[in-house]
Parts: sequence; structure tokens; C-alpha cells
Amino acid sequence: MPSRNTFPDLDAVKRERGRLMAERDRHGAALNGHWQQARTTAFRRKVIGSAITDILRSVKPLGHLLDAFGPGTNVAGTLLGLALGSRAKGAFSRTLLGGLGAVLPSLFQNFRKSEGGDHLLSELGRSWQRIKSRFRERSGTFRS
Repeated sequence: MPSRNTFPDLDAVKRERGRLMAERDRHGAALNGHWQQARTTAFRRKVIGSAITDILRSVKPLGHLLDAFGPGTNVAGTLLGLALGSRAKGAFSRTLLGGLGAVLPSLFQNFRKSEGGDHLLSELGRSWQRIKSRFRERSGTFRS
């Protein structure tokens, strides 16, 4: 803060006050412009997408997990993630569904290879065949 003897007269104080108010207004207008840009959907999507990409690239074990799933499941997971992600509305939903699409094929393979999983899938197949045959008997129009 200036000392009491900085301004020689009252007009100098008014000029300095006017200069400071103009600078305040200039900074306020610039800040308002930043807020208006931050409120746009396109800007928020870019910022969030960039942040998520940076987070995923910074996770070192993620590369090891993707290598462990093998190239076949990565392709299937990528396709599943794209299919699921295209239905999502927001960036977070797309990221979540894309991640699920990458992980679900490997989980399904592990489940299928387990003893209980193989038995469960065969029972589901039998049940589906029974449902189809009963539906055919009643209506005669079911195909597949």
C-alpha cells in the first residue's frame, strides 16, 4: 500500500483509482470470457478426454495387464468397447464402457475355462434349447 505522501493531491488519487478500476474491469472481462469458454460442452469434453488419456498413459501396470490378456482378447475387447462406448453419452461413460469392453473378454475366457463356468454355460445352452422348442410348439413361429 502506498504511503500517505505518495499522491501529491486528490486528483492524483482519483486518476490512480480510475486506472485501477479500469484494470479490474479488464481482468474481470477476461475472466468472464474464460468462464464462458469453460461452460461449453466441447471444451469440457476436450479437457476431460485429455485428462483421462493422461491418467491412463501414466498407469504403468496397465500395459502389463493388456499384455497379459493377449492379442486376440485385445482386439475383441477393443471392438466390444467401441460398440458399448458408441452408445454412451458422456466422456466418463465412454471410458467406463471402453474399459469394461477391454476386460470382459478375458474374464469370460477365464470363466469359460473354469470347471463351474463350463458347466453353467452348458446348462444355459440346454435351457435355451428347451425354451426355443417349447416356444415352437406353442406358436410355430420362433426361429434361430
